Amino acid sequence: MDRPLEINFRNMDRSESLAAAIGEKCAHLERLYHHVIGMQVTMEMPHKHHEHGNHYKVTIEVDVPGQRLVASHSSEKRARHEELHPTINDAFRAIGRKLEDYARRQRGDVKHHEAQG
Repeated sequence: MDRPLEINFRNMDRSESLAAAIGEKCAHLERLYHHVIGMQVTMEMPHKHHEHGNHYKVTIEVDVPGQRLVASHSSEKRARHEELHPTINDAFRAIGRKLEDYARRQRGDVKHHEAQG
């Protein structure tokens, strides 16, 4: 990466062990596509719900040549996501798919349909 990994915690305390785990997941993304310019991961707890548990939102931004790929995952709609780790995993799976699609397009593996006229 050209720029250092940026990890942000909003409305929650910073966890060095969580930041280290995020760093490992980002290193895996770099193996999917070697020309990553920069990455930003934001974890936030938008609201504290005493009756319904805490919910989380994870947003991952990956800068590649000519484009910024973004994936976001929220725990509000799924009960299993009252824990932060499943929300993080789902967000990384989503950005991984986007990065793989981008890499395929860059290699020319994706067919482009000509406009019919």
